[in-house]
Amino acid sequence: MTRVVPLLLGVLTGAGVFPAHGAAQADGEWVVLSASMTADLTAGDGSALVTLSYVFGPAQPGGALPVDRAIPLELLGFADATAEDVSVDGNTRLVLWPTVGSHRSATLRPPVEADGTSFPVEFSYRIDRAVEATGDRRRGRVPVLSGPPPRGDGATGGFDARLLLPEGWTVDDGFPSGMRRSDDGSWTVALPVVPAMVGFRATVGGRRSPGLPLVIDLLTFTLLVAFAAFGWRHMRRMNA
Repeated sequence: MTRVVPLLLGVLTGAGVFPAHGAAQADGEWVVLSASMTADLTAGDGSALVTLSYVFGPAQPGGALPVDRAIPLELLGFADATAEDVSVDGNTRLVLWPTVGSHRSATLRPPVEADGTSFPVEFSYRIDRAVEATGDRRRGRVPVLSGPPPRGDGATGGFDARLLLPEGWTVDDGFPSGMRRSDDGSWTVALPVVPAMVGFRATVGGRRSPGLPLVIDLLTFTLLVAFAAFGWRHMRRMNA
């Protein structure tokens, strides 16, 4: 187990599933300062309503916002769990265009009048098939809309997620690891970077039934995703 987890994290980072923490950013580029997600799955129909609050900023602390540059956005689908568009601040629809495999991308143009040291944006989208059911077991996958990497200074780029699940669901294990139940009944997890997905296995109406960690279940699929992501980035460089 201890050998598999570092391998998986290495694959995820190389494929773009986890941004390369500490990657150098050039002047005039956007970075993620913080990100917070809430995924509401309480409808019980397998769907997830996702609200994702980002704070973007300039690569250099104290620098001007690079309003002349678009903010790159990506979403990686997992099995049937994906989204084709997102709402920006509740009033603008942004299409996520397919690239390679289950990968989708878009760019967000900030308003030229944006000023200050940060640019907050709220995205919302629906994942129609976020949950698979087998008997009393549930497997959830919530793709996370990702943006540019953090500054790499260790002080910015943090991510936290909050899952709202139907009554009677108990999480057996989660991805990323460390998912915990809060006093209000939600399930939360925090990371230093934005992942491509928040996933879980749950049992309905029974005791916690831990199995193999979800990271093992995702390893094979992630390896395939890695090849697709490398191919997409190679094409971008070729077309640049």
